[in-house]
Amino acid sequence: MIRRLRAPLAAALVATPLLLFLGGRLSLPIGQAATGEPPTALKSAFGKAVEDLARRAADFQSQREVVRSLEGGGIAVNRLALFAAAGHALAGAPAGAGLSLTDPSGNIHAWWGDAPPLGGLEFSSGELAVRWSATRVVVVQRKPVGEGGFSGLVYSSRSFPVDAPHFARALGVSGASAAWRPTAQGGSPLLTDRSGAVLVAARRAAAPIEYPGSRDAAFGLVLVICALLAGRVNDPLRIGVALALAFLAVETRFGGIDSLPPGTVAALSFGWVVLPFTLPALAGGPISGRHRLAPLAGYLLLAAGLYAASGLETPELGAPLGESLLSLPRVGGLAALMLSALSLTASRREGESRGRTWITAALAFTAVAIVTSLAAVVPSDWYRVAVFAAAAVALELWSRAVGEARTTETFGATRLLVGSTLLVVLAARSCGRGDKPTRKIVSIDADSTVAVIFGLRSIRVICMMIYFL
Repeated sequence: MIRRLRAPLAAALVATPLLLFLGGRLSLPIGQAATGEPPTALKSAFGKAVEDLARRAADFQSQREVVRSLEGGGIAVNRLALFAAAGHALAGAPAGAGLSLTDPSGNIHAWWGDAPPLGGLEFSSGELAVRWSATRVVVVQRKPVGEGGFSGLVYSSRSFPVDAPHFARALGVSGASAAWRPTAQGGSPLLTDRSGAVLVAARRAAAPIEYPGSRDAAFGLVLVICALLAGRVNDPLRIGVALALAFLAVETRFGGIDSLPPGTVAALSFGWVVLPFTLPALAGGPISGRHRLAPLAGYLLLAAGLYAASGLETPELGAPLGESLLSLPRVGGLAALMLSALSLTASRREGESRGRTWITAALAFTAVAIVTSLAAVVPSDWYRVAVFAAAAVALELWSRAVGEARTTETFGATRLLVGSTLLVVLAARSCGRGDKPTRKIVSIDADSTVAVIFGLRSIRVICMMIYFL
């Protein structure tokens, strides 16, 4: 057993400093001359980012549906149009951007993206406010809208990391700018209000200049380590560790791993590790010989998947292709957890009665659970408890459906893939982290519309799947 662990442990030890370098926690030993002012490129990029807040707020306010909704005169406020307008105003916005519309009392009527935090903000004479946390700084622009009929406030915001070099990366600059980070005080001014008060300053951090292409080289080395570790692809432990290291490398280099909670990263990585064990065909092994505690392990993996989904941000429908591709590794980790959970749970269901009873029930229940959870999004603990319970029932139904198929197909791959995909959709779309504020006014939101469209268009697909499966 110890000999079997040597290669995975050695690969993990070698890859760890490379992953830390990719994440900016280790730097190459290159110094640079100290200067008292941040680079002009950094100041210009941050200034443009702040100006973009006012531009997006004005874009939202100028859209026809928004103008019509704010006219008053007995015209009902079209909440769906307000949500659509907010999404249009944030089209192509960078990560961390958000926009919301409130009435004068502070009740939120529409939002999009990372909704601006409104509680306890103190706005300057230029309608700017800044909120600091241990890892992020959020700049909020406030703009009054409407006259006479319906008046309100538009809040446009964007959050930035507070550490170097991630602050410079978020602004799209590099080089000497990578050595600077934002601070509330004690640095050179980056953002001031009309009175000259400093809202955001910049201070040099211990981040040296990097060699061009150094992070790409480190990323390539990690992938080489993963390929060498997987070897002939006949050892599930080596395959699992290689997949987890590759996931961490891709997520750190391109996906912004700092935006995910540590528990979510650990759960997704664990999904990649256990996948070859729960699907031995990946390593050339049989599926027989399951342990009697396999169903219990399956439900534990389901719990891990639901926990990971609760801290996961999945791309919205219609998101840019680049954003969707960057989300593939984390969605793949969630899919690995669901695949493993279903495969283990179904291992003790083999040999049950044949027929279409379980596949029909599994498809119908999971589809209804997805549509219902999307149409009734409620920011409460009871909502998540209901989603978790629905996911557990769906897993049980799909495990029986896969067990039926394995009596004739040996592995039941078709039902396994369909069931795990629907479980991923249920978990990611219902439990995914949206950071949306609680609404005090009942309204039609974007998720409800998506749910209705999804439900109508999926009826035919579900009927066809029942027929063929």
